[in-house]
Amino acid sequence: MVTLAMICNETKSIFKAEPGFRIASDHIRRGWKCQGSDHLALLTAWDYFMRAREISSGDRAHMLRQWCEDHFLDMDVLERIVMSHWRFVNQLKKDQHFNSSSLKLQMARSKFPLVLKALATAFCTDLAVVRKADDIYLTVYAGVEAMVEPSSAAIQSHSEWVVYNRLQRTGERVLLEVVSPVNVEWLVDLPYLTPDRAAKTYGGKGLRFPHIQESIDRAKARLSDAASSKASKPGSSGN
Repeated sequence: MVTLAMICNETKSIFKAEPGFRIASDHIRRGWKCQGSDHLALLTAWDYFMRAREISSGDRAHMLRQWCEDHFLDMDVLERIVMSHWRFVNQLKKDQHFNSSSLKLQMARSKFPLVLKALATAFCTDLAVVRKADDIYLTVYAGVEAMVEPSSAAIQSHSEWVVYNRLQRTGERVLLEVVSPVNVEWLVDLPYLTPDRAAKTYGGKGLRFPHIQESIDRAKARLSDAASSKASKPGSSGN
């Protein structure tokens, strides 16, 4: 999560779009896609970069820049993130907050599902829920209607809920950029999404976006049904 936050906070993308090589760069970028998530695509590209960086150390350092160019990755941006990560780790060591050796630069892919759940809960103010059948999303915090950016890995997921990194206005459209699908069941216990925190109508007598609460309520009902079904099975602790 630390590495992902640093990648997302960079002003420039780690991906390069070279003029005249759009088809090739799009093909390479599709190879980074993972579970319909832009965030996991960033981590996948980062993981491969760090492996290439390790192999290309010492007198073979020039090979790393060529590898980045071949894979349409911005080596300068990636190296800035590496340096930021090391400064962060060194500060933790200095302050003795916790065992900083556990902060590895490479991401274990087995943890990717946990990353998505952590994103959904940690960045709950950057959630959006689908509002219309044509994949128009409504941001939960500001109530802005937006579409998933066309090149996003999440464009085909058609997920009811997504978490995004930023909003970008392009002409008359507002786009969600760096997007990942979210399981609404992960959100049911978030204080931020309780009815008393939801946006109200101007008269204050009702919810401004009732379909958001309806989605949460449906998820709660599914979880309750699943728990009841599990408890009723022979040999369960509920019997």
